[in-house]
Amino acid sequence: MKDSYLSLQLPRTAPGPRVTEIDGSGAPPEQLFPCLNPQAHEALLLSGGDHPLSRHSFIGLDPFLVVSAYGKRVHLDSLPDGKRQTLFADPFDLLRSLLTTCRQEPRADLPPFWSGGVGYLSYEMGRHLERLPSTTVDDLGLPECYFVFYRSILSYDHERSLYALFTLEFPGEEAATKGSSHEETRRRLQEGVERTGPNKAWRASTLPVALKSHFSRAEYVRSIQRILRYIEEGDIYQVNLSQRFHTPYDGDPFGLFLRLFEINPAPFFAYLNPGPFQIVSSSPERFLRVRGDMIETRPIKGTLPRGETPEQDRINGLELLQSEKNRAELAMITDLLRNDIGRVSAYGTVQVENIARLEAYTNVFHLVSIVTGRMAPGRDLTDLLRATFPGGSITGCPKIRSMEIIDKLEPTVRSVYTGSIGYIGFDGSMDLNIAIRTLIHKGKDLYYQVGGGIVFDSDPQAEYEETLHKAASMQEAIVSTCKPRTSRTRFPAAGD
Repeated sequence: MKDSYLSLQLPRTAPGPRVTEIDGSGAPPEQLFPCLNPQAHEALLLSGGDHPLSRHSFIGLDPFLVVSAYGKRVHLDSLPDGKRQTLFADPFDLLRSLLTTCRQEPRADLPPFWSGGVGYLSYEMGRHLERLPSTTVDDLGLPECYFVFYRSILSYDHERSLYALFTLEFPGEEAATKGSSHEETRRRLQEGVERTGPNKAWRASTLPVALKSHFSRAEYVRSIQRILRYIEEGDIYQVNLSQRFHTPYDGDPFGLFLRLFEINPAPFFAYLNPGPFQIVSSSPERFLRVRGDMIETRPIKGTLPRGETPEQDRINGLELLQSEKNRAELAMITDLLRNDIGRVSAYGTVQVENIARLEAYTNVFHLVSIVTGRMAPGRDLTDLLRATFPGGSITGCPKIRSMEIIDKLEPTVRSVYTGSIGYIGFDGSMDLNIAIRTLIHKGKDLYYQVGGGIVFDSDPQAEYEETLHKAASMQEAIVSTCKPRTSRTRFPAAGD
Protein backbone atom coordinates (compact mmCIF):
# COMPACT_ATOMS: atom_id res chain seq x y z
CA MET A 1 0.00 0.00 0.00
CA LYS A 2 1.43 3.35 -0.97
CA ASP A 3 1.87 6.20 1.48
CA SER A 4 0.11 8.52 -0.94
CA TYR A 5 -3.08 6.49 -0.63
CA LEU A 6 -3.31 7.09 3.10
CA SER A 7 -2.21 10.71 2.84
CA LEU A 8 -5.33 11.51 0.83
CA GLN A 9 -7.55 10.31 3.67
CA LEU A 10 -5.78 11.56 6.81
CA PRO A 11 -5.13 15.10 7.98
CA ARG A 12 -1.52 16.22 7.89
CA THR A 13 -0.24 17.73 11.11
CA ALA A 14 1.39 21.12 11.41
CA PRO A 15 5.05 20.98 12.46
CA GLY A 16 5.67 21.02 16.19
CA PRO A 17 3.17 20.98 19.08
CA ARG A 18 1.59 23.72 21.13
CA VAL A 19 2.89 23.31 24.68
CA THR A 20 1.38 24.40 28.00
CA GLU A 21 2.41 23.51 31.54
CA ILE A 22 -0.55 22.34 33.60
CA ASP A 23 -0.81 22.92 37.33
CA GLY A 24 -1.71 19.48 38.63
CA SER A 25 -1.73 20.64 42.28
CA GLY A 26 -0.05 17.43 43.37
CA ALA A 27 -2.59 15.11 41.75
CA PRO A 28 -0.78 12.10 40.21
CA PRO A 29 -1.98 10.76 36.83
CA GLU A 30 -3.93 7.85 38.33
CA GLN A 31 -6.03 10.37 40.30
CA LEU A 32 -6.36 12.94 37.53
CA PHE A 33 -7.33 10.56 34.72
CA PRO A 34 -10.75 9.49 36.07
CA CYS A 35 -11.58 13.10 36.96
CA LEU A 36 -11.35 14.00 33.27
CA ASN A 37 -14.41 11.81 32.61
CA PRO A 38 -12.40 10.02 29.90
CA GLN A 39 -14.23 8.87 26.82
CA ALA A 40 -13.73 5.62 24.93
CA HIS A 41 -10.26 5.43 23.34
CA GLU A 42 -8.63 7.86 25.78
CA ALA A 43 -5.79 6.03 27.53
CA LEU A 44 -3.40 6.12 30.47
CA LEU A 45 0.20 4.84 30.42
CA LEU A 46 1.26 4.90 34.06
CA SER A 47 4.70 4.36 35.59
CA GLY A 48 5.08 3.45 39.23
CA GLY A 49 7.42 2.09 41.84
CA ASP A 50 10.96 3.11 42.67
CA HIS A 51 12.57 2.17 39.37
CA PRO A 52 14.76 3.96 36.80
CA LEU A 53 12.13 3.37 34.08
CA SER A 54 9.34 5.02 36.07
CA ARG A 55 10.00 8.69 35.36
CA HIS A 56 7.17 9.55 32.91
CA SER A 57 3.46 8.80 32.61
CA PHE A 58 1.22 9.79 29.71
CA ILE A 59 -2.48 10.39 29.02
CA GLY A 60 -3.83 10.28 25.47
CA LEU A 61 -6.61 12.86 24.96
CA ASP A 62 -8.87 13.96 22.13
CA PRO A 63 -8.37 11.09 19.66
CA PHE A 64 -8.61 11.80 15.95
CA LEU A 65 -8.07 8.28 14.53
CA VAL A 66 -8.66 4.72 15.73
CA VAL A 67 -6.92 1.88 13.89
CA SER A 68 -8.23 -1.63 14.54
CA ALA A 69 -7.19 -4.69 12.56
CA TYR A 70 -8.72 -8.14 12.25
CA GLY A 71 -6.27 -10.05 10.13
CA LYS A 72 -5.82 -7.89 7.02
CA ARG A 73 -9.21 -6.20 7.42
CA VAL A 74 -8.31 -2.83 8.92
CA HIS A 75 -10.81 -0.21 10.12
CA LEU A 76 -9.85 3.47 10.26
CA ASP A 77 -12.35 5.41 12.38
CA SER A 78 -11.94 9.18 12.29
CA LEU A 79 -13.10 11.13 15.34
CA PRO A 80 -15.16 12.90 16.42
CA ASP A 81 -17.31 12.41 13.28
CA GLY A 82 -17.14 8.59 13.47
CA LYS A 83 -16.56 8.07 9.74
CA ARG A 84 -15.08 4.66 8.93
CA GLN A 85 -12.81 3.49 6.14
CA THR A 86 -12.14 -0.23 5.76
CA LEU A 87 -8.97 -1.32 4.01
CA PHE A 88 -7.47 -4.72 3.25
CA ALA A 89 -3.80 -4.31 4.07
CA ASP A 90 -0.94 -5.55 6.18
CA PRO A 91 -1.38 -3.66 9.49
CA PHE A 92 2.37 -3.06 9.76
CA ASP A 93 2.37 -1.41 6.32
CA LEU A 94 -0.58 0.73 7.33
CA LEU A 95 1.16 1.88 10.52
CA ARG A 96 4.21 2.87 8.47
CA SER A 97 2.02 4.91 6.11
CA LEU A 98 0.27 6.63 8.99
CA LEU A 99 3.53 7.50 10.75
CA THR A 100 4.94 8.86 7.49
CA THR A 101 1.87 11.01 6.82
CA CYS A 102 1.87 12.53 10.31
CA ARG A 103 5.64 12.73 10.69
CA GLN A 104 7.07 15.14 13.30
CA GLU A 105 10.71 16.07 13.74
CA PRO A 106 12.35 14.65 16.88
CA ARG A 107 12.78 17.07 19.80
CA ALA A 108 15.43 16.24 22.39
CA ASP A 109 14.07 18.98 24.68
CA LEU A 110 10.65 17.31 25.05
CA PRO A 111 9.55 14.21 27.00
CA PRO A 112 9.93 10.80 25.31
CA PHE A 113 6.32 10.84 24.04
CA TRP A 114 4.50 14.00 22.94
CA SER A 115 2.67 13.04 19.72
CA GLY A 116 1.39 9.83 18.22
CA GLY A 117 -0.67 6.86 19.33
CA VAL A 118 -1.30 4.46 22.21
CA GLY A 119 -2.51 0.91 21.84
CA TYR A 120 -1.52 -2.72 21.52
CA LEU A 121 -0.27 -5.35 19.11
CA SER A 122 -1.70 -8.75 19.99
CA TYR A 123 0.42 -11.90 20.06
CA GLU A 124 -1.36 -13.07 16.88
CA MET A 125 0.16 -10.16 14.91
CA GLY A 126 3.11 -12.51 14.58
CA ARG A 127 1.15 -14.37 11.91
CA HIS A 128 1.64 -11.40 9.58
CA LEU A 129 5.39 -11.92 9.88
CA GLU A 130 5.85 -15.68 9.71
CA ARG A 131 4.01 -18.64 8.18
CA LEU A 132 2.46 -20.06 11.34
CA PRO A 133 -0.43 -22.44 12.02
CA SER A 134 -3.73 -20.99 13.19
CA THR A 135 -5.60 -23.75 15.00
CA THR A 136 -6.38 -21.99 18.29
CA VAL A 137 -9.93 -20.77 18.98
CA ASP A 138 -10.55 -17.01 18.95
CA ASP A 139 -13.31 -16.88 21.56
CA LEU A 140 -12.73 -13.21 22.50
CA GLY A 141 -12.95 -11.64 19.03
CA LEU A 142 -10.77 -8.62 19.88
CA PRO A 143 -8.79 -6.66 17.30
CA GLU A 144 -5.34 -8.06 16.65
CA CYS A 145 -4.02 -4.52 16.40
CA TYR A 146 -5.56 -1.50 18.15
CA PHE A 147 -3.94 1.94 18.15
CA VAL A 148 -5.47 5.35 18.85
CA PHE A 149 -3.83 8.55 17.62
CA TYR A 150 -4.37 11.75 19.58
CA ARG A 151 -4.46 15.49 19.06
CA SER A 152 -3.21 15.96 22.63
CA ILE A 153 -0.78 14.11 24.88
CA LEU A 154 -0.51 14.98 28.56
CA SER A 155 2.93 14.11 29.96
CA TYR A 156 3.72 13.83 33.66
CA ASP A 157 7.31 14.01 34.93
CA HIS A 158 7.41 12.10 38.24
CA GLU A 159 10.79 13.57 39.24
CA ARG A 160 9.59 17.16 38.84
CA SER A 161 5.87 16.56 39.59
CA LEU A 162 5.12 18.50 36.42
CA TYR A 163 2.40 18.12 33.78
CA ALA A 164 2.86 19.40 30.24
CA LEU A 165 0.19 19.36 27.53
CA PHE A 166 1.25 18.86 23.90
CA THR A 167 -1.29 19.47 21.15
CA LEU A 168 -0.91 18.98 17.40
CA GLU A 169 -2.73 21.27 15.01
CA PHE A 170 -4.31 20.05 11.78
CA PRO A 171 -4.42 22.69 9.05
CA GLY A 172 -7.83 22.77 7.39
CA GLU A 173 -9.63 21.06 10.26
CA GLU A 174 -12.51 23.07 11.65
CA ALA A 175 -11.30 24.88 14.75
CA ALA A 176 -14.81 24.81 16.15
CA THR A 177 -14.83 20.99 16.29
CA LYS A 178 -15.53 20.21 19.93
CA GLY A 179 -12.44 19.04 21.79
CA SER A 180 -10.09 19.68 18.88
CA SER A 181 -8.44 22.84 20.21
CA HIS A 182 -5.55 23.17 22.60
CA GLU A 183 -7.45 25.63 24.77
CA GLU A 184 -10.48 23.36 25.07
CA THR A 185 -8.29 20.48 26.25
CA ARG A 186 -6.41 22.75 28.65
CA ARG A 187 -9.69 23.90 30.23
CA ARG A 188 -10.83 20.31 30.53
CA LEU A 189 -7.64 19.43 32.37
CA GLN A 190 -7.95 22.34 34.80
CA GLU A 191 -11.54 21.34 35.56
CA GLY A 192 -10.35 17.78 36.14
CA VAL A 193 -7.65 18.98 38.54
CA GLU A 194 -10.28 20.86 40.52
CA ARG A 195 -12.29 17.65 40.90
CA THR A 196 -9.39 15.55 42.21
CA GLY A 197 -9.40 14.63 45.85
CA PRO A 198 -9.49 11.52 48.03
CA ASN A 199 -9.80 8.31 46.07
CA LYS A 200 -13.40 7.63 45.11
CA ALA A 201 -15.16 4.37 45.81
CA TRP A 202 -15.27 2.38 42.57
CA ARG A 203 -18.13 0.10 41.64
CA ALA A 204 -17.34 -3.34 43.04
CA SER A 205 -18.17 -6.53 41.21
CA THR A 206 -21.37 -8.13 42.45
CA LEU A 207 -20.52 -11.51 40.92
CA PRO A 208 -18.80 -14.30 42.85
CA VAL A 209 -15.16 -14.92 42.01
CA ALA A 210 -14.97 -18.32 40.32
CA LEU A 211 -11.67 -18.59 38.51
CA LYS A 212 -11.52 -21.29 35.90
CA SER A 213 -8.64 -22.16 33.58
CA HIS A 214 -8.86 -23.38 29.99
CA PHE A 215 -6.40 -26.09 31.20
CA SER A 216 -6.88 -28.53 34.05
CA ARG A 217 -3.78 -29.18 36.13
CA ALA A 218 -3.42 -32.61 34.50
CA GLU A 219 -3.71 -31.13 31.00
CA TYR A 220 -1.15 -28.45 31.74
CA VAL A 221 1.29 -30.98 33.14
CA ARG A 222 0.83 -33.24 30.11
CA SER A 223 1.52 -30.29 27.81
CA ILE A 224 4.75 -29.57 29.68
CA GLN A 225 5.73 -33.22 29.32
CA ARG A 226 5.21 -32.95 25.57
CA ILE A 227 7.45 -29.88 25.49
CA LEU A 228 10.13 -31.78 27.42
CA ARG A 229 10.03 -34.50 24.76
CA TYR A 230 10.50 -31.84 22.05
CA ILE A 231 13.53 -30.59 23.99
CA GLU A 232 14.96 -34.11 24.42
CA GLU A 233 14.61 -34.67 20.68
CA GLY A 234 16.56 -31.48 19.96
CA ASP A 235 13.57 -29.73 18.37
CA ILE A 236 13.67 -26.69 20.66
CA TYR A 237 15.51 -25.39 23.73
CA GLN A 238 12.63 -23.62 25.45
CA VAL A 239 8.90 -22.94 25.04
CA ASN A 240 6.78 -20.48 27.00
CA LEU A 241 3.53 -22.26 27.89
CA SER A 242 0.61 -20.36 29.43
CA GLN A 243 -2.85 -20.95 30.82
CA ARG A 244 -5.76 -18.51 30.77
CA PHE A 245 -8.09 -17.88 33.70
CA HIS A 246 -11.61 -16.50 33.51
CA THR A 247 -14.08 -15.28 36.11
CA PRO A 248 -17.39 -13.40 36.03
CA TYR A 249 -16.80 -9.74 36.88
CA ASP A 250 -19.06 -6.70 36.59
CA GLY A 251 -17.03 -4.18 38.60
CA ASP A 252 -15.47 -1.01 37.24
CA PRO A 253 -12.27 -2.01 35.39
CA PHE A 254 -10.51 1.24 36.30
CA GLY A 255 -11.08 0.51 39.98
CA LEU A 256 -9.39 -2.85 39.35
CA PHE A 257 -6.54 -1.01 37.61
CA LEU A 258 -6.02 1.25 40.63
CA ARG A 259 -6.12 -1.64 43.06
CA LEU A 260 -3.53 -3.57 41.06
CA PHE A 261 -1.32 -0.47 40.93
CA GLU A 262 -1.63 -0.12 44.69
CA ILE A 263 -0.63 -3.77 45.23
CA ASN A 264 2.26 -3.94 42.78
CA PRO A 265 3.30 -0.70 41.03
CA ALA A 266 5.51 -1.29 37.98
CA PRO A 267 7.02 0.82 35.17
CA PHE A 268 4.63 -0.24 32.39
CA PHE A 269 1.06 -0.03 33.65
CA ALA A 270 -1.55 0.70 30.99
CA TYR A 271 -5.30 1.30 30.89
CA LEU A 272 -6.96 1.13 27.48
CA ASN A 273 -10.68 1.54 26.86
CA PRO A 274 -11.77 0.74 23.28
CA GLY A 275 -15.40 0.75 24.50
CA PRO A 276 -16.64 -2.84 24.16
CA PHE A 277 -13.71 -4.05 26.28
CA GLN A 278 -10.97 -2.68 28.53
CA ILE A 279 -7.31 -3.62 29.02
CA VAL A 280 -5.57 -3.45 32.40
CA SER A 281 -1.83 -4.16 32.13
CA SER A 282 0.66 -4.17 35.00
CA SER A 283 3.76 -5.30 33.16
CA PRO A 284 7.29 -4.80 34.55
CA GLU A 285 8.96 -5.73 31.24
CA ARG A 286 10.08 -3.43 28.43
CA PHE A 287 9.95 -5.02 24.98
CA LEU A 288 11.26 -2.22 22.75
CA ARG A 289 12.25 1.39 23.27
CA VAL A 290 13.40 3.69 20.46
CA ARG A 291 14.64 7.22 21.02
CA GLY A 292 16.41 8.82 18.10
CA ASP A 293 18.27 5.92 16.51
CA MET A 294 18.86 4.07 19.81
CA ILE A 295 17.09 0.73 20.37
CA GLU A 296 16.75 -0.95 23.75
CA THR A 297 15.12 -4.17 24.97
CA ARG A 298 15.04 -5.52 28.54
CA PRO A 299 14.02 -9.20 28.69
CA ILE A 300 13.07 -10.67 32.06
CA LYS A 301 13.47 -14.25 33.23
CA GLY A 302 13.22 -15.31 36.85
CA THR A 303 11.06 -14.01 39.68
CA LEU A 304 11.19 -14.29 43.47
CA PRO A 305 9.20 -12.36 46.10
CA ARG A 306 10.79 -9.63 48.20
CA GLY A 307 11.62 -10.68 51.75
CA GLU A 308 9.61 -9.54 54.75
CA THR A 309 12.82 -8.56 56.57
CA PRO A 310 16.03 -6.98 55.22
CA GLU A 311 17.90 -10.24 55.78
CA GLN A 312 15.28 -12.35 54.01
CA ASP A 313 15.19 -9.78 51.22
CA ARG A 314 18.96 -10.16 50.78
CA ILE A 315 18.71 -13.96 50.80
CA ASN A 316 15.91 -14.01 48.20
CA GLY A 317 17.79 -11.65 45.90
CA LEU A 318 20.97 -13.71 46.16
CA GLU A 319 19.04 -16.92 45.51
CA LEU A 320 17.59 -15.57 42.29
CA LEU A 321 20.90 -14.10 41.19
CA GLN A 322 22.60 -17.49 41.65
CA SER A 323 19.83 -19.56 40.00
CA GLU A 324 21.49 -21.52 37.19
CA LYS A 325 18.12 -22.39 35.61
CA ASN A 326 16.94 -18.77 35.42
CA ARG A 327 20.33 -17.50 34.26
CA ALA A 328 20.43 -20.11 31.49
CA GLU A 329 16.90 -19.18 30.33
CA LEU A 330 17.74 -15.49 30.31
CA ALA A 331 20.97 -16.10 28.40
CA MET A 332 19.06 -17.93 25.65
CA ILE A 333 16.46 -15.18 25.31
CA THR A 334 19.08 -12.43 25.46
CA ASP A 335 20.92 -14.05 22.56
CA LEU A 336 17.68 -14.40 20.60
CA LEU A 337 16.85 -10.72 21.06
CA ARG A 338 20.40 -9.68 20.23
CA ASN A 339 20.04 -11.48 16.91
CA ASP A 340 16.56 -10.04 16.25
CA ILE A 341 17.67 -6.45 16.89
CA GLY A 342 20.78 -7.05 14.82
CA ARG A 343 18.61 -7.53 11.72
CA VAL A 344 17.81 -3.81 11.63
CA SER A 345 20.79 -2.31 13.48
CA ALA A 346 23.91 -0.75 12.05
CA TYR A 347 26.79 -3.21 11.86
CA GLY A 348 28.70 -3.57 15.12
CA THR A 349 26.31 -1.52 17.26
CA VAL A 350 24.38 -4.29 19.05
CA GLN A 351 25.61 -4.75 22.61
CA VAL A 352 24.54 -6.70 25.67
CA GLU A 353 25.06 -3.98 28.26
CA ASN A 354 23.91 -6.09 31.21
CA ILE A 355 23.13 -9.77 31.47
CA ALA A 356 21.27 -11.31 34.40
CA ARG A 357 21.33 -8.25 36.62
CA LEU A 358 19.11 -8.31 39.69
CA GLU A 359 16.37 -5.67 39.75
CA ALA A 360 14.24 -4.96 42.80
CA TYR A 361 10.58 -4.01 42.32
CA THR A 362 8.00 -3.25 45.01
CA ASN A 363 7.02 -6.87 45.64
CA VAL A 364 9.42 -9.02 43.62
CA PHE A 365 12.94 -9.45 42.29
CA HIS A 366 13.59 -10.09 38.58
CA LEU A 367 16.62 -11.07 36.56
CA VAL A 368 16.94 -8.66 33.63
CA SER A 369 19.23 -8.23 30.63
CA ILE A 370 19.69 -5.00 28.66
CA VAL A 371 20.40 -5.21 24.93
CA THR A 372 20.94 -2.09 22.80
CA GLY A 373 21.66 -1.20 19.18
CA ARG A 374 21.55 1.69 16.72
CA MET A 375 18.98 1.68 13.94
CA ALA A 376 20.62 1.23 10.56
CA PRO A 377 20.12 4.05 8.01
CA GLY A 378 16.92 3.55 6.02
CA ARG A 379 15.27 1.44 8.73
CA ASP A 380 12.25 2.52 10.81
CA LEU A 381 9.96 1.43 13.64
CA THR A 382 7.96 -0.99 11.52
CA ASP A 383 11.15 -2.66 10.28
CA LEU A 384 12.15 -3.14 13.92
CA LEU A 385 8.74 -4.59 14.83
CA ARG A 386 8.88 -6.97 11.88
CA ALA A 387 12.33 -8.14 12.99
CA THR A 388 11.49 -8.73 16.65
CA PHE A 389 7.76 -9.28 17.22
CA PRO A 390 6.57 -11.01 19.36
CA GLY A 391 9.19 -10.83 22.10
CA GLY A 392 11.41 -13.86 22.56
CA SER A 393 10.97 -13.90 26.34
CA ILE A 394 7.36 -15.08 25.95
CA THR A 395 7.72 -17.41 22.95
CA GLY A 396 10.83 -19.56 23.32
CA CYS A 397 13.94 -20.57 21.43
CA PRO A 398 14.12 -21.00 18.51
CA LYS A 399 11.24 -18.57 18.21
CA ILE A 400 9.29 -19.80 15.17
CA ARG A 401 9.30 -23.47 16.18
CA SER A 402 8.30 -22.47 19.72
CA MET A 403 5.34 -20.50 18.36
CA GLU A 404 4.24 -23.51 16.33
CA ILE A 405 4.26 -25.64 19.48
CA ILE A 406 2.38 -22.96 21.45
CA ASP A 407 -0.33 -22.98 18.77
CA LYS A 408 -0.56 -26.77 19.03
CA LEU A 409 -0.76 -26.91 22.83
CA GLU A 410 -2.71 -23.81 23.91
CA PRO A 411 -6.45 -24.10 23.11
CA THR A 412 -7.30 -20.38 22.66
CA VAL A 413 -5.63 -17.34 21.12
CA ARG A 414 -3.48 -15.30 23.47
CA SER A 415 -4.82 -11.99 22.11
CA VAL A 416 -3.34 -9.06 24.06
CA TYR A 417 -1.43 -11.33 26.45
CA THR A 418 2.25 -11.57 25.44
CA GLY A 419 1.67 -9.02 22.71
CA SER A 420 2.81 -5.45 23.40
CA ILE A 421 1.18 -2.30 24.81
CA GLY A 422 2.56 1.22 24.71
CA TYR A 423 3.10 4.23 22.47
CA ILE A 424 4.36 4.89 18.96
CA GLY A 425 5.41 8.50 18.31
CA PHE A 426 5.10 10.56 15.15
CA ASP A 427 8.71 11.60 15.79
CA GLY A 428 10.01 8.03 15.45
CA SER A 429 10.02 7.23 19.17
CA MET A 430 8.47 4.10 20.63
CA ASP A 431 8.13 2.33 23.96
CA LEU A 432 6.28 -1.00 24.18
CA ASN A 433 5.95 -3.43 27.06
CA ILE A 434 5.60 -7.18 27.02
CA ALA A 435 1.92 -7.58 27.92
CA ILE A 436 2.25 -9.94 30.85
CA ARG A 437 0.22 -9.49 34.07
CA THR A 438 -2.52 -8.17 31.82
CA LEU A 439 -6.28 -8.48 32.23
CA ILE A 440 -9.03 -8.18 29.63
CA HIS A 441 -12.48 -7.04 30.77
CA LYS A 442 -15.27 -7.72 28.30
CA GLY A 443 -18.96 -7.54 29.16
CA LYS A 444 -19.34 -9.27 32.53
CA ASP A 445 -16.22 -11.38 32.21
CA LEU A 446 -12.57 -10.97 33.16
CA TYR A 447 -9.66 -12.86 31.62
CA TYR A 448 -5.96 -13.06 32.40
CA GLN A 449 -3.16 -15.39 31.42
CA VAL A 450 0.02 -16.61 33.10
CA GLY A 451 2.82 -18.82 31.92
CA GLY A 452 6.46 -19.74 32.17
CA GLY A 453 9.45 -20.86 30.17
CA ILE A 454 9.84 -24.65 29.99
CA VAL A 455 13.43 -25.89 29.68
CA PHE A 456 15.22 -29.27 29.88
CA ASP A 457 15.26 -29.50 33.68
CA SER A 458 11.77 -28.09 34.30
CA ASP A 459 9.58 -29.94 36.79
CA PRO A 460 6.01 -30.06 35.39
CA GLN A 461 4.28 -29.86 38.78
CA ALA A 462 6.50 -26.99 39.93
CA GLU A 463 5.92 -25.12 36.64
CA TYR A 464 2.16 -25.37 37.14
CA GLU A 465 2.48 -24.02 40.69
CA GLU A 466 4.64 -21.16 39.40
CA THR A 467 1.80 -19.97 37.15
CA LEU A 468 -0.45 -19.75 40.22
CA HIS A 469 2.20 -17.76 42.11
CA LYS A 470 2.56 -15.35 39.19
CA ALA A 471 -1.20 -14.77 39.24
CA ALA A 472 -1.32 -13.97 42.96
CA SER A 473 -1.32 -10.16 42.69
CA MET A 474 -4.02 -10.23 40.01
CA GLN A 475 -6.14 -12.58 42.10
CA GLU A 476 -5.72 -10.34 45.14
CA ALA A 477 -6.81 -7.30 43.13
CA ILE A 478 -9.85 -9.11 41.75
CA VAL A 479 -11.02 -10.36 45.14
CA SER A 480 -10.49 -6.97 46.81
CA THR A 481 -12.68 -5.24 44.18
CA CYS A 482 -15.59 -7.64 44.64
CA LYS A 483 -18.37 -7.46 47.20
CA PRO A 484 -17.65 -10.06 49.90
CA ARG A 485 -18.97 -13.45 48.88
CA THR A 486 -16.28 -15.58 50.48
CA SER A 487 -18.41 -18.70 50.63
CA ARG A 488 -18.61 -18.73 46.82
CA THR A 489 -15.10 -17.58 45.98
CA ARG A 490 -13.27 -20.34 44.12
CA PHE A 491 -9.62 -20.58 43.12
CA PRO A 492 -7.74 -23.24 41.18
CA ALA A 493 -6.53 -25.92 43.57
CA ALA A 494 -4.16 -28.84 43.46
CA GLY A 495 -6.76 -31.18 42.04
CA ASP A 496 -8.01 -28.85 39.30
